[in-house]
Amino acid sequence: MKMALFTLIFVALAAFHVEGILHQSISEITPPVTVVESLFVDDEEGVIYYVDVISSKVYKHSYHTGKTTSTKIPTESVGAAIPIHGAKHHFLVAADHHLGILKWDGENDSGNITKLKTDLKLHKHEKLFHGKADPEGRLWIGTIRVEDKNGGHIVERGGSLYSITVHKDHSVKVEKKLNHVTIVTGLGWTHDNKSLYFVDSPTRKILKYHFDPEKGSLGKSEVFFDLDHHSKYRGLPHGITLKYNDNVILALWEGSTLLHIDARNHTVIERVHLPVSHPTSLAWGKGVVPNTIYIGTGRLTLTEEELNHNPFNSGSVFTLDKMACVGLPSLKIQLAD
Repeated sequence: MKMALFTLIFVALAAFHVEGILHQSISEITPPVTVVESLFVDDEEGVIYYVDVISSKVYKHSYHTGKTTSTKIPTESVGAAIPIHGAKHHFLVAADHHLGILKWDGENDSGNITKLKTDLKLHKHEKLFHGKADPEGRLWIGTIRVEDKNGGHIVERGGSLYSITVHKDHSVKVEKKLNHVTIVTGLGWTHDNKSLYFVDSPTRKILKYHFDPEKGSLGKSEVFFDLDHHSKYRGLPHGITLKYNDNVILALWEGSTLLHIDARNHTVIERVHLPVSHPTSLAWGKGVVPNTIYIGTGRLTLTEEELNHNPFNSGSVFTLDKMACVGLPSLKIQLAD
């Protein structure tokens, strides 16, 4: 039943070449999982972290040694696992209806999670799904609502976007920021921390909100990019990551594509065609080669024939390196006083 319900989420949502760029290379660096989300690059440690939503596992991959390890979270699903600043081997985890602190050194499958008490009140069919830390170290995370009747369906505009502050004493402050969202898949802050790019995948749009970093509040929004105005690109908008000049790199689920979008005039500068069809989460890192984009992917809705036909493994993490630009780093959770 769990697989069927999550298949609904992602249904709602050979040669490698780049238009306009001729010098990148792509590599597959991890074993495949079902759906990669919440990619996090820790260049100090030389590792990436990510979750498989379906298996409810947190993964660690060393881009120096190539070793990949994982630990199981005792829930039906997991939406995010983000390292905590100043607390080595500790992560803030969002899974099902709950938040927890995971202690895990990444050397084996033995992790220990402590559930946090919160006043987060979710519908019984609502789950925490995708999240990132903001520049002040708060967790921003969306929820999805999946009804388990008539075979299951996603409730349109049945989710929300929350900002969550975790304190050093493990008390938690929860603030609802947006109502009536369906599937939050992309979050990214500009280099000056004054704007938030936001993707609710079924809308086919990237919204740009005014953002107050001190208060953690959202102001007015505008449509930054509307995929309905670019009919030559297939798929649905999913994960995003930003360059230092605030240009946006957007993954298109079911579109085999990354789009590089100019922050000033909102136009597509470049299109990267990927060897797999379902890119998900994106993150920048130094990697083995400087200026690398890490690309999570999924395989949930693909048939065995489709998987066997492709020499690349959907569900793996890929790297796109030698980019002629620098991206904004992954941000850690910071525990407040």
